[in-house]
Amino acid sequence: MNKHYLGSLFNPECVAIFGASDKPDSLGTHVMANLIAHGFQKDAIIAINPKYKEIQGCPCFATLKEAQQRPDAAIITTPARTLSAIVDQCAKLGVRHAVLLTVDLGKSEEDVEKLQNHLAKKAYKKNVRLLGPNSLGVIFPAYRMNASLYPGKVASGEIALVSQSGAVCTAILDWAATQNIGFSRVISTGHAPDIEFGEILDFLESDERTRSILLYVEGIRNARSFMSGLRAASRVKPVIVLKVGRYSETAIAARRHSGAFVGADSVYDSSLRRAGVIRGKRINDMFVAARVVSLAKKLQGENLTVLSNGGGPGVIASDSAGDYSIPLTPLSSEDTTQLDALLPESWSRFNPIDIKSRATPDHYQEAFELCANNPNTHGILVIFTPHALGHAEACAQVIIDSAKKFNDKVVLTCWMGGNDVMESRKLFTEAGIPTFYAPEGAVAAFSYLTSFFRNQKLLLQTPPPLENRQAIDVKQVQTLISQSLQLGHKQLSREETLHMLTLFGIPTLRSRVAHSLDEALNHANTIGYPIALKIFSSDISRKSEVGGVRTGISNRDALIQTYHALVKNALAFKPHAKIDGMIVEAMYASTQGRELSLGIFHDPVFGATVYLGAGGSTVKFIQSREVALPPLNVILAKDMIYRSDIAPFLQGDAQSPPAKIDALIDILMRISELACEVPEIQSLEIDPLIIDENGAIAVEARTRIAAQRSISRYKVKGRYRHLAIHPYPSYIEETSQLRNGQSVLLRPMRTEDAETEKQFFKSLSQESRYFRFMYNIKELTPTMVARFTQIDYDKEMALVAEHNHEAIGIARYVTNPDGESCEFAIAIGDDWQHLGIGRRLMEKLLDCARAQKLEIMEGSVLRENVKMLEFCQRLGFISEGMKDSTTEVLVKKALS
Repeated sequence: MNKHYLGSLFNPECVAIFGASDKPDSLGTHVMANLIAHGFQKDAIIAINPKYKEIQGCPCFATLKEAQQRPDAAIITTPARTLSAIVDQCAKLGVRHAVLLTVDLGKSEEDVEKLQNHLAKKAYKKNVRLLGPNSLGVIFPAYRMNASLYPGKVASGEIALVSQSGAVCTAILDWAATQNIGFSRVISTGHAPDIEFGEILDFLESDERTRSILLYVEGIRNARSFMSGLRAASRVKPVIVLKVGRYSETAIAARRHSGAFVGADSVYDSSLRRAGVIRGKRINDMFVAARVVSLAKKLQGENLTVLSNGGGPGVIASDSAGDYSIPLTPLSSEDTTQLDALLPESWSRFNPIDIKSRATPDHYQEAFELCANNPNTHGILVIFTPHALGHAEACAQVIIDSAKKFNDKVVLTCWMGGNDVMESRKLFTEAGIPTFYAPEGAVAAFSYLTSFFRNQKLLLQTPPPLENRQAIDVKQVQTLISQSLQLGHKQLSREETLHMLTLFGIPTLRSRVAHSLDEALNHANTIGYPIALKIFSSDISRKSEVGGVRTGISNRDALIQTYHALVKNALAFKPHAKIDGMIVEAMYASTQGRELSLGIFHDPVFGATVYLGAGGSTVKFIQSREVALPPLNVILAKDMIYRSDIAPFLQGDAQSPPAKIDALIDILMRISELACEVPEIQSLEIDPLIIDENGAIAVEARTRIAAQRSISRYKVKGRYRHLAIHPYPSYIEETSQLRNGQSVLLRPMRTEDAETEKQFFKSLSQESRYFRFMYNIKELTPTMVARFTQIDYDKEMALVAEHNHEAIGIARYVTNPDGESCEFAIAIGDDWQHLGIGRRLMEKLLDCARAQKLEIMEGSVLRENVKMLEFCQRLGFISEGMKDSTTEVLVKKALS
């Protein structure tokens, strides 16, 4: 495994402390003391301060150069005015990572932003990566390292805590110390103008010491990196995110504190769900989440069994389970019979299981083990309420002993009360069993595990293959937008917008603009009666609000009368409005049509975003909107629809048939493509889109445009820099001719290619499978299929050679943790070898890697795979032995 490029920051063997001091109130004093107190070797600490020769038993130097020892990372505690020079000093001596604890960055928000921008640009130019400023520091208990301002002892564990707020860090660490909860990493990002969440998550994804991740987020600067890191990490580890700044007032406070941009909370919510992570909304959620993820147990299902010695607490737990859509384990007749033999005659006979207030430790033990033996039980919540007969500690101990026998079950406890159950709670804490004061908190904790379980299942879902959909004409739309921008226009006309939608395969009504009554009459004859007539004025955005719409106009006389009436209505509402004419529109013949609105808007953090909600007059009753980040596929579009408040509106009833959901799914996917391929669209509003049992059609639409802009200042470049998630790069597609004269399509892998991937694997011979995977494999698991087809085009690429809609070759690379190299793999169908497919796929793959600024492509090849070794040699790869293997050869090629 290549070393991660942040490895020397998060696994340092030697550190330099700039601003080390003996002054009681100095940041440098506290950091030095914490490092030494936690056992970091003194000879691995380089103190830098020209005022001292020795600090806390460590030699001190005026400059880093005098130390004649190069640290892995620098911890900087000096004032803001010194930061730039210290970064220069680190760069000259090859120190590539620094943690900035400096707090006072300037008198105003503008001063702080100016300094941060300066530091970020300097860090990029000098190749020094910065964590902070305004960071609490970093703590890595397993390495005996506490380079932070937190003085307490932090136990070693498997949870990584990453927070923009130092105060939140200290609060969680203080609490965790009382709960026997340890951490693999504690990383305070501070303002994070350079290293932020995305890169840290990339490191934690492959960090063997970390099994779960807690994030406290106020705002982010690089949505692309953030989403990429989240999606990768959440595939293998539970990630819980506490995102604050949910309301406009708190968003301002979060922005001032962290310095990062804070976008719409609904977009954050959608993005976190898209990444498969779990969101908390209160600080207590972080405590609860830390408790439950410290179990390091992977839930095998969602069913919860509640065991209680009181009916009321059991019902409370049951209600809470309903709030989180957690199913209670059903009791079989066999379960009931066995419990009848164990428990008092008056026990509840259903889940939650009320074993009654006089329950003894034996009752608890026997009922618990019977429930735990049920294969349909995945989690057990045990509740105890104090009663006259006592037994609190004895009951706790039998649960602790019994829980050890069932490692595949998640066990939570709730010993309710105060002094009478204090010792019991201590027993649970010492045993590593999460315990809670109230049933609601315990169920909320279990919900984090069920959410992760559901998210993992969702991530494994692969959409069906794309059917032959109407081709889209991106070039025509780009020409239309470009011409409008050159003319200084900031929006497209209604007709231009509807034409754009038509080019993207979205059905629109036939309509024309009439600048006079005579033109309106001519257009009506062309379109055909009945028609609708709508006022056309740049001063009037909502036509219905001024009485500017009439439908069902069936003849010439009605049109003339309506034309004059609409002008009169409009001027009555807006006397100074300029009336440019009328829109003459074909009538959409549907008595069951529902009015929707959907389109695109630009979020300041996540860029282009798709939305769906009620439209037309319906918006009076349903005002909420569902949002999603493009690109969308069938599964994501369907999820967006059924999550929205308009879902029941589309279902139909006794009076109206259900709307054609497939038509809406197709339109959402095309809107998503429009958002991806036309970055100049700042907003698109289709309102109304009318949908019924036969299909959907766009009636009104408007578009605002502007020059393309990036969602991140420094790191997101290229064609899709306006998106948080890199979409399918259709521009890479090309047709290539083989040596036998046949043509093949070379294209990137899509999420819809699950069946393609499986069929290609099945077509390979046993030898080809063995050479590709280096072990005998009979079939691809759902996890493998999802991993191979759900591509993060920023970090990896998979190319398919396709003939007659069948894959005949696949090549891929994945970026290594060092961020500079990538590892490739390739397989060609047995019947298609020696025709030049492999060379063309690899040449294209190399081009893709170069475009991502990667420096080296490498791969492991079995020594016995002589043909592959010769193929790599012809492509310019160099072979070398591998220290850890006698059966494999490493092949490498420089990309520059």
